[in-house]
Amino acid sequence: VQFVQFLRDAQEFLHGLPGGIIAVHCKGGKGRTGSLCAAWLLYCKRAASAKAALKLFAKKRTDLYRGKALCGVETPSQVRYVQQMARHLGRTETYFSSPEPVPFCSSPAIKLQALNLEGGFIAKPHKSKPLRVLVQCGGANTSDLVLETPSFSSDSLSVPLQGVVVQGDVRISLFQDKGAGFNAHKAMTSVPNAHLAKGLVFLFLFHTAFMDMDDNNGNAPNESSAATEGNGRRYQVSVANLDKANNRVKKGRHPSTSSVSLSYNFTDINGVIQDPSGQHVGPDFSGGMVRESGTVTGAQPGRSTRTNGEAVEGCTIGEPQIRKAGDASSAARDMADNTCDETWYDDTWLHIAPAEEDDRWHGAECVIEFDLATKLPAPPEPAPKDWAVDSDVPSRPA
Repeated sequence: VQFVQFLRDAQEFLHGLPGGIIAVHCKGGKGRTGSLCAAWLLYCKRAASAKAALKLFAKKRTDLYRGKALCGVETPSQVRYVQQMARHLGRTETYFSSPEPVPFCSSPAIKLQALNLEGGFIAKPHKSKPLRVLVQCGGANTSDLVLETPSFSSDSLSVPLQGVVVQGDVRISLFQDKGAGFNAHKAMTSVPNAHLAKGLVFLFLFHTAFMDMDDNNGNAPNESSAATEGNGRRYQVSVANLDKANNRVKKGRHPSTSSVSLSYNFTDINGVIQDPSGQHVGPDFSGGMVRESGTVTGAQPGRSTRTNGEAVEGCTIGEPQIRKAGDASSAARDMADNTCDETWYDDTWLHIAPAEEDDRWHGAECVIEFDLATKLPAPPEPAPKDWAVDSDVPSRPA
């Protein structure tokens, strides 16, 4: 979204002020600045490929009198987004000279099944602390929590991601567990630069509209997405394209031939067009993960451990029940009730579920902030008539 919005803003500015100058800056003037400048070079057709755009920026950015090493975009995720931008401009055939501005990307939803560590990714697992995976999607700078897994052994080859649904910009991170009270999401969001997060082993960002990018035409070296058994797919990223881990290969932390991969499925939650305000991005990830029928929720405090299929088995469709304010202790008891409404809450979590439709049971979870001040996520389309909410918060049209 930020890449596209930058190109649209810059185009509008120059159309209104021919000969104007665009100033782009960040803290170091290299990574984020270089990524946007490379996107602009592609948009103006000053470069024919992402590789050429990145090289041209690096040459212009580097003072060759002070050294021969080019100072350009080096972070793998930033390079990946320039490659994705090149693909988007080519797909839509929109450039600076086009009559219409570049459109925003569609955001297909995918269900994450597992993160796989391949090729002996952790070189010395017997010396490594337990690990945990953090999945983020939505919010400012892709900061919203979708899932944080429990800790697992560093010699594990695959980590279940519980079928959480993500779409648009997604960040996958692997952390070392730093002991009692460690929270990977807090570690990530408490630092100005994600690479400085305590315990971070690697991270990579991607957009779900570009899961098919592979080695063809040099669009995304060392990355591929391939079909697996059934309707599953596998998105593989080499260690060379993992932020932070790519710099630890020479230190012996990770073999140069190792990689990670995401096992995922496409979902029937329709992708939507993202806009810069984020108002049309669905589902809403600001309060936790979104799940589909038959998927067990995560082992998070206050969340159900039943599948949605179990929740609706043997019940009849009716009006959603209303919980009484402050009745947090009834959550576990209510979960056992034979009702179609799985709306419940405790001291931390509010689970909101509309009626069953077309044999699917759609719902969402969000954090209760300041008691009953809640944020309702955008419902899937077509949506039921009303969301069920706490009794002190009036029902809202879907």
